[in-house]
Amino acid sequence: MAYSLIHMGCHLTLEDVVKYSSIPRCTVQHTFEDYWIEGHARHTRIMEAQRRARKS
Repeated sequence: MAYSLIHMGCHLTLEDVVKYSSIPRCTVQHTFEDYWIEGHARHTRIMEAQRRARKS
């Protein structure tokens, strides 16, 4: 599975982050997964809020 991080307008793949930051791969991957999960959760909450707003 390819992870990519879109942060402050820069789009980086997991491999690029590991290669250029010299942070151990496992550390980077945890950060990516946390970021992705949190981003997904936030997106779900936003969609839910928009749906409620349209109903009222």
